[in-house]
Amino acid sequence: MRGFILAILLLVSSCTVQERPFEPGVYDSEKTLLKHELDLAKAVAKEYAPGATIFIIADQPLSYGISGLTNKAFENTYFVQISRVNSTRVSTLFHELGHVIDSEDGKLEWAPFKWEGLVIDFSAPWHERPWEISAEEWKDCLRYEYENRQLEHYNYALEDWLQNFKLNLIYFK
Repeated sequence: MRGFILAILLLVSSCTVQERPFEPGVYDSEKTLLKHELDLAKAVAKEYAPGATIFIIADQPLSYGISGLTNKAFENTYFVQISRVNSTRVSTLFHELGHVIDSEDGKLEWAPFKWEGLVIDFSAPWHERPWEISAEEWKDCLRYEYENRQLEHYNYALEDWLQNFKLNLIYFK
């Protein structure tokens, strides 16, 4: 599957087509996200990265210790992968969307990789990398907005319905 995705990335990035094949928004082409997760991703993208086209593929066989991965295919188009062995999918999704937001804001550049104009040093430990620190801050911010019903473009009807049965859909660790 990883080879297939890389082949698609190479094919898409080598095309000289001027128009975008998809409208900005979030797509779950593999149908691997829960509706709730897809709705959250759409709400975040609409509010913080309205010009981005984001393809999310959950249930990916990523390397040990990697919960998620974001790649930029071409201008304003991203592939977000979520590991199949992941007990915190929404947190991972929010973190990866943080990378998309930073890229759309011009802080994170791809090929060559730069953070705020400086070439990225991948030898730094993960927790010291400024682009990862930013994505963690985005994750915390988005989690706060979601938990406090401040995510503007999200419909909380499912949470309201579940609350009638004393169930909680907010499942962060």
